[in-house]
Amino acid sequence: MGEERKPQDEAADLKARLDALAGRIAKAEQPTRQEADPESGNATSKAMSLGMRVLGEFVAAVAVSAVIGWQIDQWAGTAPAALLIFLAMGTAAGFYGVYRTASQPSGGGVYNKPRNSADAENKRRDSVGKNED
Repeated sequence: MGEERKPQDEAADLKARLDALAGRIAKAEQPTRQEADPESGNATSKAMSLGMRVLGEFVAAVAVSAVIGWQIDQWAGTAPAALLIFLAMGTAAGFYGVYRTASQPSGGGVYNKPRNSADAENKRRDSVGKNED
């Protein structure tokens, strides 16, 4: 009927399958190039994200203020006066939002601040070491 397998053959077959599985698991657990160096592709995406956010805030400030000014003009019958005033205020608010975002530290904001003097010293040492390379 069927060939009976010897226990040694089964053990060797099982060991080979386990070794192959261990190799596949190790390969799957190895970090990809981007995971190994998170700063390589991450900087561009962070910059694009920040730029889109600033653009959205600016356009929203101008558009909302223009709609408010236009509506006040409709209610009061003062054709372009309120629209122009609110448009100027919205533009100023938009530029202030861009300035406020641009003046924030780029190192991660609140989450990048050292918790105590030892952390501050380590951070200073790390930054000095990076600049010497």
